[in-house]
Amino acid sequence: MRNLLSNILKVGAIAAGLALLAGSPSGARTVTDQAGRRVEIPDHPQRVVSLAPSITEIVFALGQEQILKGVTSYSDFPPEASGLPRVGSYVRLDLERIIELRPDLCIAVKDGNPKATVDRLQALGVPVYALDPRSVSTVIQAILEMGVVLNAEDRAERMARDMRSRIEHVTARLSGAGRR
Repeated sequence: MRNLLSNILKVGAIAAGLALLAGSPSGARTVTDQAGRRVEIPDHPQRVVSLAPSITEIVFALGQEQILKGVTSYSDFPPEASGLPRVGSYVRLDLERIIELRPDLCIAVKDGNPKATVDRLQALGVPVYALDPRSVSTVIQAILEMGVVLNAEDRAERMARDMRSRIEHVTARLSGAGRR
């Protein structure tokens, strides 16, 4: 009985791997993510799983929600994100659920998602692009990089320009204010 169960699990793992390969796009490119890792990603991702609420918000803001196939438990903005399949919390990801969604790309947060889960996804053939937003400037850089990864560069540039403009406006308004 134990050998039968073991064989069933092996066949399931092989089938999942073949499904991932069959569903992956033919073109790929190698990029360096914000964690400094070289990652081979599809030229045109079609099945993206977001591994953090902030990533989900950026994907929607870039107008790429149609390729988003899974999100984390607390991804509730914009409201449309609430209707997408859940893959656990960003610190307790459900690896099996992620694989069931057949992603051709997962987008992670370097210091939020468990490295062991990211490594396991990579070992199963799922590319994981990691972001590492630590300041306003690296958040803007993350948006620009996601624009490149998700083929939404123009929208990402507009968002970055708008954010910089708003920051400059606030900075100018506060320039004459005394220290408090």
